[in-house]
Amino acid sequence: QISRNSRCVKSTVTNCYIDNSQVDTTTCTGSQYSGANVMTAVTTNCNIRNSYAYSNTCTNSQYDGIYITSSTTTGSRISGP
Repeated sequence: QISRNSRCVKSTVTNCYIDNSQVDTTTCTGSQYSGANVMTAVTTNCNIRNSYAYSNTCTNSQYDGIYITSSTTTGSRISGP
């Protein structure tokens, strides 16, 4: 688990919980985001809730109540406002 209110830059995270954090240029697999700012990331099999996703490549991920910009999504589920 990544500490709350932290910042991850150029990281590789696997099976992590990321809450209220800044994530830049990161490769994330099997992770869960809540209230995170995810930029220029590659996410696979992730659950992303109430977050901001910008310029990301997402595969088999679930989104709920997030803001998505300039992203490529494959096999993903998007719900909420």
